[in-house]
Amino acid sequence: MLRWSWEEIDVARSGSSGDVSKLFRNEPQKNPGILSADAPETNATVMAREVIQNSWDAAHDLREMLGGTELPAFKVQFSFRRLDGLSREQLVDSLDLQALAERAQRQSDWSKLGVSQGSCLSDLDGRPLEILVIEEQGTSGMYGPWRGDSSKMYLALVSIGFTVKHVGAGGSYGYGKAGLIRGSRSRTVVAYSCFREREDDPGVTRRLLGMTYWGPHRERERSYSGFARLGKELDDGSVRPYENDAADEMAASLGLAPRTADDVAHLGTTFLVVDPSVDPGQLRRAIERNWWPALKTDATFQVGVAGYGGEDLGPDPDTARELSAFLRAFQLATDAEVPSGTEEKRQRFLPLSLGADQKKLGTLALVGDRDGWSYPADDDIEHRSLVALTRGPRMVVEYLDAGGAKPHVRGAFVADDDVDDLLRQTETRAHDAWQTQAGDDSIHPYAPQVARTVLRRIKSNVASFRNELKPPKPNPRDVRLPDLEKLFRLVVTGDGTQNPPPPPGPPRLVALSIREQTVEPWPEGTSTIRLRATIEYRLSQNSEMSQALCRLGARFVFLEDDRAGADCDLAIDWPPGFSPVGPHEAEGELSAESVEVHLVSAPYAPDWTGRLVVEGDVVTEVAAYE
Repeated sequence: MLRWSWEEIDVARSGSSGDVSKLFRNEPQKNPGILSADAPETNATVMAREVIQNSWDAAHDLREMLGGTELPAFKVQFSFRRLDGLSREQLVDSLDLQALAERAQRQSDWSKLGVSQGSCLSDLDGRPLEILVIEEQGTSGMYGPWRGDSSKMYLALVSIGFTVKHVGAGGSYGYGKAGLIRGSRSRTVVAYSCFREREDDPGVTRRLLGMTYWGPHRERERSYSGFARLGKELDDGSVRPYENDAADEMAASLGLAPRTADDVAHLGTTFLVVDPSVDPGQLRRAIERNWWPALKTDATFQVGVAGYGGEDLGPDPDTARELSAFLRAFQLATDAEVPSGTEEKRQRFLPLSLGADQKKLGTLALVGDRDGWSYPADDDIEHRSLVALTRGPRMVVEYLDAGGAKPHVRGAFVADDDVDDLLRQTETRAHDAWQTQAGDDSIHPYAPQVARTVLRRIKSNVASFRNELKPPKPNPRDVRLPDLEKLFRLVVTGDGTQNPPPPPGPPRLVALSIREQTVEPWPEGTSTIRLRATIEYRLSQNSEMSQALCRLGARFVFLEDDRAGADCDLAIDWPPGFSPVGPHEAEGELSAESVEVHLVSAPYAPDWTGRLVVEGDVVTEVAAYE
């Protein structure tokens, strides 16, 4: 007889509550500035982010498995359905929902179960039954033998906290399920998955498992975790998923389309969410706001939403007016198109030195609208400058709040592959922020430093761009108030005279000059360039000694926002008698006769601007220490 098998709390084993949806309970959804208007509901946002992210990770998993073979299109289709009559009765019978309803009704406090009092379990016969079917296409499916942590179905549906995905993945198996479960008022989900046969799991290509995710409760003097499974019960009382033909038969009884491992387009998972708590229109808006980078730039990334009447709801980010500026900024950040006019800016961040490595950080693009939303009219919205943060999976990690003062700007930051995984490690469990403090020993020690540098540079560039958008200040020479100026001088100096200039600094003892400074393509035939320079050093006329031990230095510094940033590596040919004492410094004896230093930089991109900084000073005059 088909029945749910409930997990009893056993003190001899580690345990957890089945109410996994609490993982995201009371976590605020960040919708700053213009995004606070018509913001999608929390459940819709969590489902859009977590469910699609796990499916997108599985699509990348399949691509790695298939290698150079032809790749199937990736798609996630959300279909809302309303069942009545025979179709409703068949689903109630196939899922044994009556047993779930009776168990729930024996509990005095449904809130402890995590089950909505208005769910279908409170009235199975009195109304149509609503379901949500989520179908993946072009993913790897939940493969792996049903043992240990080898099974992706176990990790995705049963376990909590396991994260064993590939580098660069968007989410984790443990927390991703919370987005799916919160979408069900009855906290009931079924997964039907198809995958390629594997050596460690011979003969199996399809599995189906039903799960409940209720809170802990007591039933007939026994304590239960809230987890229950619907599958094949074994002689020892354990329950495992239906496999192959049995999985297909169960899927058919639930109205799910069949899958076969013989067709690569059928690989993937179908989820059945009983009594969805998410509105189709809200879900569409949540997908647009969180996944527009992938929807706009990756032709292999497709997501669809069908309403209860079968109507196609999109999504279509181009129709969301609040996103238009972000879309433009993302286009500038990812394309070679040159920013247009003074209301657009693109900044490729300089590399960050991490130990012996140089890591590319990514590209920021900003846009403004002097005659429009940069100076919005007073309304009920607390307008902010916002930057959409993205990395490899092309989901918006966060709309970073970069300040509330006018003029407002909007932008997009696209992280480079060099730091993609380091940034992923800093993300919260909801993957909606890059943390700048090292609070977890399991992440790489460089990860918080990368996050700090990226966020600091974004905010610095936003501040600089905002200043560029402001109208020019009036020239004080155009408006003169002589009497007020005279009075002010009297207050400052007492007699109306100008303040004396500051005293001169100490005399320079080493004279230096840049004799030659040229830029050349390197390696030849490529788009990168390098600097070649010749510097002349000698003791200046201010030195009273004929010889002195001197320290000479040369640096080539990249400029960012007109300020010094990272150094470029230099190969320096020091003259005879000079010994290196640092990466770009050497010591040796100088006299009044000039010595030449030749240097060449490492290759760099032609759109970076740099400045050659030359230094020299006396360490000890020779006559004093001989």
